[in-house]
Amino acid sequence: MAISKSRFMLQGLLLALGLLTRIPIPLQQLPSNIDASLKTVSAIFYPVVGAIIGCLLCVFLLLLLQFFPASFSPLVQAALVLFLWVMVTGAIHLDGLADAVDAAFASHKSPERALAVFRDPSAGPMAVVAVVLLLIMKLAMIESLLIYDNDSDSYYSCIAIVAASTLSRLNGLIFMANTPYARQDGLAANIILDAYQKIIIIFVLLSFTLLWLLTHFFTSLLIILMLGAWALYWRSFWLKKINGYTGDCVGALIEVSELITLFICLWLVPSTSGL
Repeated sequence: MAISKSRFMLQGLLLALGLLTRIPIPLQQLPSNIDASLKTVSAIFYPVVGAIIGCLLCVFLLLLLQFFPASFSPLVQAALVLFLWVMVTGAIHLDGLADAVDAAFASHKSPERALAVFRDPSAGPMAVVAVVLLLIMKLAMIESLLIYDNDSDSYYSCIAIVAASTLSRLNGLIFMANTPYARQDGLAANIILDAYQKIIIIFVLLSFTLLWLLTHFFTSLLIILMLGAWALYWRSFWLKKINGYTGDCVGALIEVSELITLFICLWLVPSTSGL
């Protein structure tokens, strides 16, 4: 039975929310059989899901600042924001980071070995170290942004959080659109984004423009360039390892992309203070 285009797009958004977050979705709105076309459309909504996550975090942060302005230090506020960030996503991308680090160190130039490690639910010591270090760095950056906000009475930390959450998933979408999938099965199998390249370009231009308006031209340009460089490196790395990517590769890409965005926003705070 044919469904309308608007309903099909809604299903794509709901599927993306279900895959990338722990936000409850009406499962009855999704078909019993999720085919390649719906999975492909859901991938287009990854940046939208990122924006939703970022906005939820900002609403939480603003409520925190409104009702507990002096009770919590910036470190406690940052820890609560980071806790919610992990909870909303279900730590799915952190799991991808851990698996990607394990696969990178344990593959020994064997694609079969790397793919086997990706499927292994256990985490090695290097994976634990990578996740812990990333969370510590993210916590420190969020805290520093909140300290800047307290000094300047602005909402720059909210801009940085939304930008990090949105652009990282846009980076993941671009990565998926330009990298072959390494398995015959899996959540991302049969996702072909060739027909949506124009939409992806529009997303990039729109993100750059909004970030430029909210921060500074150089800030937005550097973020786009650094995220692009990171995605190119990550693509090249896994093409050599396994001739493509897995969902865990995308999760790791997203986590590091969030960190890069937060770092650049924090680094270039003085450039935006006069805007």
